[in-house]
Amino acid sequence: DLTLRKKQICQCSFLSVWSFLFVLPLLLKGGPNIVTLTFQEGADRFFQGQNPYALPGQDTDVFHYPPFFAVLWGVFDILGISTKVLFWVFLNCLIFWLGISKWWLFERKQTPWAWFFLICTAVELDISVRYQQSNALVTGLILLALAAIRDRQMGRAGIYFAVATHIKVFPVFLALIVAFSFPVNWSFLGSFLGALPIVTG
Repeated sequence: DLTLRKKQICQCSFLSVWSFLFVLPLLLKGGPNIVTLTFQEGADRFFQGQNPYALPGQDTDVFHYPPFFAVLWGVFDILGISTKVLFWVFLNCLIFWLGISKWWLFERKQTPWAWFFLICTAVELDISVRYQQSNALVTGLILLALAAIRDRQMGRAGIYFAVATHIKVFPVFLALIVAFSFPVNWSFLGSFLGALPIVTG
């Protein structure tokens, strides 16, 4: 319903901006760290036709993400690395809280277990954005996928899982459980497998 969607968007927008502003001083002071420098090195190698998984250079780590992630990171080179880090952290906050807002509204009465879940995920968000990781983004995409399954939007769920899989590989296992549940959901399986080569390319 439209009213519910507006409430979800308002809550997501407020929490995303608040979370971003909370870590902004740290990001401005510290700049890119070993995580985002590793992203950058992997993307640079990918676009130069080199192996992004080769041994890392100085101040970076091994790039262990799918090729799509190198593309995703590299297309924003026009921003410059420092601005890209800020954009990256805000994107993580936005998708994370969008996923949460599909399941949780503060105006509704919640169970103690729901509060426990929210606290645990909020801690993960804080750790993820402080260290400029991708965990919050993947978590948000998985929550969006599960919400789509709840709402019987199986094609959309498959696309969310496909994008999450190309940022970190482990969501593929959740996607396969959903796809091969009894009976096999062909709509989900088709959109998931169809989106894999699209987002890779």
